[in-house]
Amino acid sequence: MDFEKGGQEVIKRMLEAYGFTTRQALCDQLGVSKSTMATRFMRDIFPADWIIQCVIDTGANVAWLATGNGVMFDNVINDVERVPKMKLENGKLEPASHVLLDKVMFASSITSPSVIQDGKNSYLVELEVGNFADGLWLIDIDGKSSIRKMQQLPGQKVRVSNDELTFDCGIDDLKLIARVDTIFQKA
Repeated sequence: MDFEKGGQEVIKRMLEAYGFTTRQALCDQLGVSKSTMATRFMRDIFPADWIIQCVIDTGANVAWLATGNGVMFDNVINDVERVPKMKLENGKLEPASHVLLDKVMFASSITSPSVIQDGKNSYLVELEVGNFADGLWLIDIDGKSSIRKMQQLPGQKVRVSNDELTFDCGIDDLKLIARVDTIFQKA
């Protein structure tokens, strides 16, 4: 393996492993500037440190990332599911990549899981919205998405709350996007 070159192809494979379509998304994930990414890409610098981070984040095969040989994910077994991830920023949902989750971490009743990252918290959600029930929900109010606690009230109304605000409205005044199953907090 030549550590003096090959950076462009490695970066392309990292984009694929994360499920990103742009290098900007990869910059955001790795916490590096666009100029750092551009320098490594244009100079074809081998990004060993980024490969390690990608393996930790995605579970991708290190040999495939570094050389292109083998398969992208050779360690995924039947008990692990690749779950899409989205970031919630300023009321908008943006695709982020994916996470690998052990299936024991969520109920077998979840048929369409996704992970929503909102600040320091990540939420495992069920995108197949069935019947409304009290609990945490990812909702859309007038084009803005947020995670809110919801409680059913008489007359097709709900009480919507978070740490700062509580209000009552009709169930038809908002859109249910996903039901929160599990909350993961960053340390």
